[in-house]
Amino acid sequence: MKEEDINSALDIRSTTIGNSVKLTGLYDYLQLPKESYSRYIESNIIGNKFAESGRDYMETVSKKTSGRPRREFFISGDMAIKLCMIASTEPAERLRIYLIRLFRDRESGQMLSIKEIYSLINMVKVFAFYEYRRKAREKHQSQFYHAIVSVKPSYASSTGNIYREFNKMRNEILNVEQNELNKRFVEYCLLNNRKILTQPTKDEMMIILGEYENIKMAVFDLLMSMEKGKEFAENVAGLAQALAKEIKPMFRVWDERNLFDSPIPENIIKAMGLSHKKLT
Repeated sequence: MKEEDINSALDIRSTTIGNSVKLTGLYDYLQLPKESYSRYIESNIIGNKFAESGRDYMETVSKKTSGRPRREFFISGDMAIKLCMIASTEPAERLRIYLIRLFRDRESGQMLSIKEIYSLINMVKVFAFYEYRRKAREKHQSQFYHAIVSVKPSYASSTGNIYREFNKMRNEILNVEQNELNKRFVEYCLLNNRKILTQPTKDEMMIILGEYENIKMAVFDLLMSMEKGKEFAENVAGLAQALAKEIKPMFRVWDERNLFDSPIPENIIKAMGLSHKKLT
């Protein structure tokens, strides 16, 4: 079921209780018996002890056309979902399946709100700074370490093994095998007349991946450190990479002279557990 199909079947409007659904439209859409409408109102709206007038529903005055007009209500989105849950008709079941899919898309990061998209765009701009990307990785690495040690305290002495697992997991997210990473690093050094190191640092290895891949990884690191879940972090990080390619932010290393060229959203800084002071 597509969203436009639902919108065409239901009368969705902005009212004093927020985005609302016209009850007669929902009732007809669910294919409930027309002769039971008044009884339905009394048992599910007016007489529902969990429904509050002015919050969950509001009664409106409907214009008379022909015949006896039905009492008209607008109900909140949450209230509409509850009514769909208790209906036993085929359209109600289709709508339930649709809502379940929407919730799953939300949980997996495959569907973001407009507000979340704007936050992600700001995040992409923040991660144009190399130091923020590094801090996000360190925050994720710390969270990864403590998560393992909390389950298996004996692993506290196996720092090297834990961080190897951490790096392996991150490389899998980037879909880059270690051999491929090594090959790209050598090519990078040759093209840029740099000495080929036998044991390059993680930062040096990340440079050759490209800035857009670095932003993808930084967003993944931040979301994982916030315990958002791997599937959610992967999907949103992939979207961040695509946004970065469109936005084309100016990539910069840390420099106090250009730090405040453009305002960095405080909510992003706080979410990362950072402050400008800590990074200077």
